[in-house]
Amino acid sequence: MSPPVSRTRSKLAGILIAGLAMTIGGAAWPDAGGRISIDGFAFAPSVLTIRKGGAITWANHDAVAHSVVFGPPGGRSPSLGKGETFSHQFDDAGTFAYTCGVHPYMHGQVTVQ
Repeated sequence: MSPPVSRTRSKLAGILIAGLAMTIGGAAWPDAGGRISIDGFAFAPSVLTIRKGGAITWANHDAVAHSVVFGPPGGRSPSLGKGETFSHQFDDAGTFAYTCGVHPYMHGQVTVQ
């Protein structure tokens, strides 16, 4: 026998409210990793939060070359032509700024939790 409709709706409403509260309160876990597009001379998304140990892959969709250059502690990708990708694993927590080595006005940030 199935539960009464009002009891089912009540449970569903409770689940939806709990999920919304977690999202608004920032309790949701960041993704394990991510993907960043290079398109129109911009990184998208320009700010990304991932979990410690996660990796990010940058994919160049522009017709010109780009690269990913990290501020301290340093490091860089090779030059990426159209359709090429670069991946980097983040093993330490922190906030890591990066720019394009070819176009320094392009910048982004990765936060690792």
